[in-house]
Amino acid sequence: WLSYHQSCSSSYWRQFGVRSSSDGASAASSSSALARHLADDFREQGKAHPPSDLDLCVAVVNIVTRTAREVKGLCSNFLRNAKVGQRVRCSLEHGSLQLPPLAVPLIMVCPGTGLSPCRALVQQRHLQLLESSTSRHLRDLLFLGFRHQDGDYLYGDEWRTFDKWLSVQVAFSRDHEDRKVYVQDLIEEQGKHVCQLLDA
Repeated sequence: WLSYHQSCSSSYWRQFGVRSSSDGASAASSSSALARHLADDFREQGKAHPPSDLDLCVAVVNIVTRTAREVKGLCSNFLRNAKVGQRVRCSLEHGSLQLPPLAVPLIMVCPGTGLSPCRALVQQRHLQLLESSTSRHLRDLLFLGFRHQDGDYLYGDEWRTFDKWLSVQVAFSRDHEDRKVYVQDLIEEQGKHVCQLLDA
């Protein structure tokens, strides 16, 4: 996560006054000297690593069932009601989700906040491609599904960062007056691309 932010994330470098290009390559190439300088500064201050961020993608559960029973998510509402600066005890566990080799293409389908693990895979694959000389003729596929573009499109600005190697297809199911568009509709539309990746 820290390696990704140091190489690709504009938000990471912005805190040090460095701006990166949309594809992240500028940050990866032009900031190496600054990275070493910052690392030296942090070591002199007795800190093992530069600051890093932890992103949480949480949907607040607050619904009323057909039987008029109010249901509130315990954890999501706890985070919603937390005060700025409040400490939250948490733990990090090593996950089992791993990327295949670079030669193996990715097809990811992510509804709503379910995009979190796939976002991590996309970030890791992006970092791998920046560090590799591997050329690819087919872009990987990411299918996202939300109700509305306004208010629901999670990390909307971020996906353009990966345009060179990732084709992002987004279904906004409630933004069409005449029909509902779901992820499976986009998968059908991109059927040729999907089959090419499956056969690769």
